[in-house]
Amino acid sequence: MDLQKERELFLAHMRSIGSARFMFELDEDGNFDDMSMSYAWSAWQAAKAQSDKKIKLLLCDEHLKKCESPTGIFNSQYPDEEPCLICLVKQAKAQAVPEGFVLVPHGVLDLTRFMCKTWSEIDKFVYKNCSDIGQYPVIQGTQNQLNLSRIGEQQVNANEINKGVNWLLEAAQEPAND
Repeated sequence: MDLQKERELFLAHMRSIGSARFMFELDEDGNFDDMSMSYAWSAWQAAKAQSDKKIKLLLCDEHLKKCESPTGIFNSQYPDEEPCLICLVKQAKAQAVPEGFVLVPHGVLDLTRFMCKTWSEIDKFVYKNCSDIGQYPVIQGTQNQLNLSRIGEQQVNANEINKGVNWLLEAAQEPAND
């Protein structure tokens, strides 16, 4: 913000708190004639500079530039500097896991899809080739069987399955957070 706009804000504030009219008079150099008004203006500028300094510590250079832009959109950060407050908040939101959910690596999804595909193939084999289906563990409900079959049809990255297995084994070693 330029000095003139800042001074207008200062004057508006001083009027809003009921400062006497004589305090607003200027000398020939454009400075406040009243000493207390001059001190108040100096204090206002120092406080503004300190505030700006704190903001500059919180925001990265790119966000500072965008703060000056008419749109005020913050949408990126430089990779070689410390993330600013806005960047940190965006990162935290992106990494937040809603209550009741668990953050798992992609390998767990690949493992799940592989297991659904395997179960679906075994299920088809049992229905075609086994006479005593009652001894076979069945997923109850036709819709559940169809859904598992659909999951098994999804793309599986075989290279990730082992990561999913390892993650599940490690998770079994951790104490429950309930």
